[in-house]
Parts: sequence; structure tokens; C-alpha cells
Amino acid sequence: MDTFNGFSKEVFQLLVDLEKENSRGWFKKNAKAYEKEVVEPAYSLIETLGGHLQFLAPGLHYEANDKHSGSLTRLPLKGKEAYKGEVEMSWWLGEGKKSDSIGFHFALDARGGYVKVGVEQFSRDYLQAYRDAMVDDKLGVAFDHALAAVKQAGHFRLEGQSYKRTPRGYDSKHQHAPWLLYSGFLICSQHFSRRQVTSGQLVDLSMEQFYKMMPLLEWFLAVGETVKE
Repeated sequence: MDTFNGFSKEVFQLLVDLEKENSRGWFKKNAKAYEKEVVEPAYSLIETLGGHLQFLAPGLHYEANDKHSGSLTRLPLKGKEAYKGEVEMSWWLGEGKKSDSIGFHFALDARGGYVKVGVEQFSRDYLQAYRDAMVDDKLGVAFDHALAAVKQAGHFRLEGQSYKRTPRGYDSKHQHAPWLLYSGFLICSQHFSRRQVTSGQLVDLSMEQFYKMMPLLEWFLAVGETVKE
């Protein structure tokens, strides 16, 4: 297993400049620095955290390579923010694309970094299963319990709400109707400081947060099983 010793202090200014410039020319000019300060330590973190996460979620996929399908999100991205100053690493379960698979994530930015668990973008089949689970008597209650357990364990924020109206065929007055507005679902930790991100303790800090998020990940896996039925 590779050993992660932290990102360098120089990485933060590099990400600030990257966000500000957001251009192919700047990125090409600073490619060597990006490789040294971002890519190389990111690969180390992917391997180190991946080894720990395997015990938490057997069968986990992760690849520390320069492929766009690998664990490290490679630049440029599609859209206007092709060179945004946030770098994401992923470890995912299942045989699907990492973007629509249940998984663990680490995001590095100019402030420091944070971890998140869930699904970035539901596939069509999983979206249907997720919505049905939310209005199901058994799985709906299980979601409430999982979310309560995670909230009790720490301070987290949620990402994924993108719809403005309750999907057709579902009751807008249902107690779980607000959750039907999500097209993906990620629970995110509070930010780690720059000091924490530049230390070897980042692995332990990340695992601590992942453990706290496990009730929701297990719920997502249970919903995934209904897709296979």
C-alpha cells in the first residue's frame, strides 16, 4: 500500500490561480507544477485511502492513473469551468460509471478539502428506485433513521437537489416529497483546514468522517438492490 504524507502548502496557491485563470494556456504553462503538487500526491491519497476503504466496503473500485475513467478527475472538464480549482478523487462500488455509482469522494480546494459519500448523478434506473424507496413505508423509515444517525454523528451538508417540482406520479404532500427533488445525493463533511490537508493525518481524518456517513451509504446500497430485482 502506498503511504500518503500530505499535500504541499504550495498546492493552495496553485488552485487559487487555476480557478482565477480558468484557461488552457495557463494550465499548459503550469502543467509540471500541477503534476507535482496535485496529481502525484493525489495518486498517493487514492492508493492509501483505497486500501483502508476496502475493509469498509469490499469490492471497491479505484484507479490511480491518468485515464478520465480513473479515480482522479482530470482536466479539462466540460463546460465553462473547464479548469476549476477543485480537484476530486473517487472510490466507487459496482460496475457502472463512477459518476452514477455509490461511492466515497475527496475534494481538494484552495480552502483545504472535504469528503463526501453518496451518488453524484443518479442513473435513470437508480433514480426511479430512489424515488420509490422514499415513498416506501419500510425504506422511507430506514432513510430517516440513517439520516438521523449521520446528523447525530457530526455536522454535514447535502448536495444534489436540482428539481423544483415534485416528479409526476408522486404526492407533493408526502413527508419525503422534498427528497424527491434530488437528481443525485451527496452528504459532505465540513472542510478540513489547510494544515490538516498538508499532514499525513488526512487519511485518518477522512476515514473518521466516512465511518460517520456509513448509515446513508448502506441505505443507498439497499436501494441499489431493488434495482436488481
